Amino acid sequence: MGRTGDTKALLPAWKVFIVLLGVFLLCYTPVLITSYGFSDDYAFLTQRDRGEAGLDTSVIAKGRPTYAVLIYVAFSYLHTVSDLRYLRLFGICLMTLLAWSLHQILVRQGWNRYQALFLSIIVCTLPPFQVYAAFAMVAFYPLAALLSGGAFYLADHAFEESRVLYKLGLAVGAVLLMGVGLTIHQSAGMFFWVFAAVSLFKPEARLSDVLPRFLWYGIIVFAGLCFGFTAYKLGMAVYGTESVGPLRSTLTTDIAGKVLWFLRWPLIDALNIHNLFPERWFTVMVGIFVITGLLWHFRGRFTERLVVSLGALLLLPLSYLPNLVVAENWSSYRTQSTLTSLIVVYVFFAAWGYRRFLPSSFSGQELTLELGIAALISSILATYNVTTYFTVPQARELAWIRTQLAQADLTRVHSIYIIGVKSGDTLAPALRYDEFGLPSSAQPWCPWSMVHLSLQDMEGEQANKPIETTPADGPIKPPPDALVIDMRRLLEVH
Repeated sequence: MGRTGDTKALLPAWKVFIVLLGVFLLCYTPVLITSYGFSDDYAFLTQRDRGEAGLDTSVIAKGRPTYAVLIYVAFSYLHTVSDLRYLRLFGICLMTLLAWSLHQILVRQGWNRYQALFLSIIVCTLPPFQVYAAFAMVAFYPLAALLSGGAFYLADHAFEESRVLYKLGLAVGAVLLMGVGLTIHQSAGMFFWVFAAVSLFKPEARLSDVLPRFLWYGIIVFAGLCFGFTAYKLGMAVYGTESVGPLRSTLTTDIAGKVLWFLRWPLIDALNIHNLFPERWFTVMVGIFVITGLLWHFRGRFTERLVVSLGALLLLPLSYLPNLVVAENWSSYRTQSTLTSLIVVYVFFAAWGYRRFLPSSFSGQELTLELGIAALISSILATYNVTTYFTVPQARELAWIRTQLAQADLTRVHSIYIIGVKSGDTLAPALRYDEFGLPSSAQPWCPWSMVHLSLQDMEGEQANKPIETTPADGPIKPPPDALVIDMRRLLEVH
């Protein structure tokens, strides 16, 4: 069961989708059966409840108008914290479609169906996708990746098309899809390059074939980026830069510093694949494995293989370009979906390249088996991470607030005074960026919303009581007759 000659045995597309959906529903079950919110989930849910629109304008100012429309519609149908699970479920379905699309192109490029299936599972259980599954607010990010996949499909067909008008029409469609994806989320919208890498860097790829396609894909992506950049500039022009911040709203001028930051932070995260707390030795090991393996993955003379391998590596910074052009240096996992997926694809290509050193009896079944084991481990790690760093600590935070409210006689309480925690006061084993292990009550805007939404679930007019919040390191002066909810005590209890 090698790389080629397996396409006739393909499972029907709908069966592949069902298998992938079953895997992801099982893997991400904790985010579906647990009632919790995380960070901005609370703020947007409260905004809808109060009929406000301030947060939508901040999203548009960041160059994501399509995303603003999507979350406006989605949160219009969500009324309680428990309802957030439906948005998370929708995000998992989008991830399934993305994995299915990746599976299809892998098979179309000659990889056997099991290798394609296992690799697709690994990609959508990586840390960035764990965040997409566990954080309702970013559930639409896989849609950005899907749209960029559609852009790749049209761009690829346009490259093959000889009729000028049809070619132009396909190219315009590709640019539009790419642009819309980027206006959902700029980093996820660069997933185009993952599909392109599968198409470009087949083992038999020659420089004469790779170069014109690479340039064509680059033109499509650049045009899409211009579309997205225009939306970004318009958003800031209309709504200002206050919600965007001075670093994110300006282009970087420190090119050397940006390159070093890319090498020291996002690239190291991506090379560590599933390890949330990067190890230098593992980074070096994976880097050497990929670089050396790619050289053996391709065919032809050494110089040609070297140039094609360098082209493959060039996609790594290109895939992270939206984050490299701005002055801000912040490499959260939700920005790394394309970069980390590319690394995983290259690890697979490199492993195939090392087959040259194995006995001729090696048919590829061993690699497929190893890939299957890797997919199982990846799924288990994803389940562990979303449970340990998201669902359990977030559910405990919310339960603590609701318990304090339920035990108090709210009819005798004039107001509610809630004390937040520091970001390092996590109930999870550790903290990584503003995602894995971050207490929601450490975000300045969350405690108020958490109390407000909890009161909304309780009886009658008590939901309108005044709520005051203060950070853990701020002046703590609760007013008389106030119910004090001290989130810091939760650490003592657990």
